[in-house]
Amino acid sequence: MTDGEAVARDVRQAGDAVHLGLARDLIAISRDGTVRDRTVVVAALRAASARFWSRLDEELRRAWQSAPVWSRALAARLVEGEDDLLRLTMAAGHPSGYLREAATTLLATTPDPLAVTVLALRSGDWVPAVQAAARAALATRLPAMPVAELSSLVDAAFQLDRRAPHEWLAEATRARLRSLSALEVQAVLPVRAHRARRAAYHLLIEAGQLTTSQLIAAAAADPDQTVRAMCARAAMGGTISLTDLRHLAAGRTALVRAEAVHALAKRGDLAAAEARLADRSLIVRTVARNVQRSAGVDVPARYRELVDTATPTVGAIAGLGEVGDQRDAAHLRQWLDHPQARMRSAAIAALRRIGVVDPAELLPMLRDSSPAVVAQARTSLLRIAAQLDGDHLQKLVRPENPAFTRFAAYRLLATANVWQRILLDLRLYADSDDRLRRTVQADLASWLNHGASTTYSMPTPAQAQEIDQLIADLWPVLGERLALLLRFHAGIRLQSP
Repeated sequence: MTDGEAVARDVRQAGDAVHLGLARDLIAISRDGTVRDRTVVVAALRAASARFWSRLDEELRRAWQSAPVWSRALAARLVEGEDDLLRLTMAAGHPSGYLREAATTLLATTPDPLAVTVLALRSGDWVPAVQAAARAALATRLPAMPVAELSSLVDAAFQLDRRAPHEWLAEATRARLRSLSALEVQAVLPVRAHRARRAAYHLLIEAGQLTTSQLIAAAAADPDQTVRAMCARAAMGGTISLTDLRHLAAGRTALVRAEAVHALAKRGDLAAAEARLADRSLIVRTVARNVQRSAGVDVPARYRELVDTATPTVGAIAGLGEVGDQRDAAHLRQWLDHPQARMRSAAIAALRRIGVVDPAELLPMLRDSSPAVVAQARTSLLRIAAQLDGDHLQKLVRPENPAFTRFAAYRLLATANVWQRILLDLRLYADSDDRLRRTVQADLASWLNHGASTTYSMPTPAQAQEIDQLIADLWPVLGERLALLLRFHAGIRLQSP
């Protein structure tokens, strides 16, 4: 792997976490890299997000401070009309306004998406001359800007819009988007940042630039959920067919399905609402229930029918939990031993919603093979944690049990008497399980910082003796400050181990 390929890889992997070292590497490649090295780095920079560029711009100003000799050489190159794209890009991030202005002027005539991204950054420059040069270049290029460059500009404009100096750029980009034809829209919209996509779609919908078929396609397949919902809502406000509405009602986005079910109901088609009563999403189930109730359907009775089938869905079980009452417990209990974990989880959650929490049923489920089932059982049992068998829970905290079972048992035990909780934290303070150890350490620190001063009870003599011994055993791990604080709040005579 060449130096250029390594830097290109770092650019691709950086995301938004641009660091000073990467900025220095980019400057070094622009100075010393082979033509191939500079080419692969430019390709990586073209694909970088606007957020990456916003951060890189800040780091470049710092990185240039360690390259004074190259700064002077670059200044001479710029006077001579330097035309290497990577060098111009790096120069446009120089702390010297004169170098940035010179680089911006040269980039103004460079037909490349990377040049457009850099001009977008400089259009909000703090030096008026640099800012004016970049804005003049973009204003000249915008009316006839090719699709690839315009896509880069949209990405940058709406990411930088949150920064006051870039308001001009965002407004100019909005005006250009409003002038696009339907075919141009399809080519420009695959921008990288979700925020840019949302702003672009909002403008185009507002201007009526998207056809119903384009809106439906975006509502069904756009990578961003907000865009899918926005386009679905816009499509439904137009002349959308019943066939297309039914297609959207079966889509992958909950908000889109909910909107489609509602729109179909307004047109008198109630079949989608019936089909979506057991949807996997709460919002869709809610819309479907409202439609069914308006049509006179006994919704709880319908859910009981769906739950009592041979193969109910998670949505049906959840739905009965949302509209049923304690008389429906038998309908839900039958699925507590279902072979699929998601069905067992749904049954526990539904029973909790109707107010049925039976420790005889749920305590054994803390040993379930599924972390999700154990988590649901824990959530339900927290309501009655004070009534649970502490000895049974202590056994579940033992190291031989799965980590998620131990964690659930710890959470339930920690709701008991405060000194029982402190004892538990100390017993597990150096546990081998990372999650449990971090949790108890954070809990003990939180109690010392916020709860200890208002804890007016004292440990029993037996508890005090065990706390004292545990503090002595853990002294190297706890540190002197925590150890002494614990002994003070527990009323134990202060002493070194």
